[in-house]
Amino acid sequence: MTAPLPPPSAWQSMLDRHADLFADLDEGARIGVARRDDVSHPGALMVVWQIEGGKAKAKEQSFTGYQDAHVDVMLVGDDAAMAEIAGELDGDALPALKQLVRKGGFICYVLKRRCVLEAAGYEDVLDSFGVPFLGACR
Repeated sequence: MTAPLPPPSAWQSMLDRHADLFADLDEGARIGVARRDDVSHPGALMVVWQIEGGKAKAKEQSFTGYQDAHVDVMLVGDDAAMAEIAGELDGDALPALKQLVRKGGFICYVLKRRCVLEAAGYEDVLDSFGVPFLGACR
């Protein structure tokens, strides 16, 4: 079973409901969400949560590779996880998404150095997803 990537409008409801979690992120901070099967195909779609005007906004973007995605953090979900989160987006999806990250259904790729993410306000966001925020900043 192939689960599609939920559209930006579905993610926006979750982002609006949990605006406080993203409130400390700097303007322009970006988190990408994509299907695991899609990230090996150039031009696949992903959803980007971008901080604009102090709020997280969900937008669709073409995925051209991790290096060229221009996101700080990437959440990449397998089919089962994507289907599960799609079913939760109308309700309170954030706890479900956090569980899926902790269980490995969504892999969290940190694409910027720790000190850059720390300066941009990511510490609480990554901590809430259960992503260890350790290591030296080099």
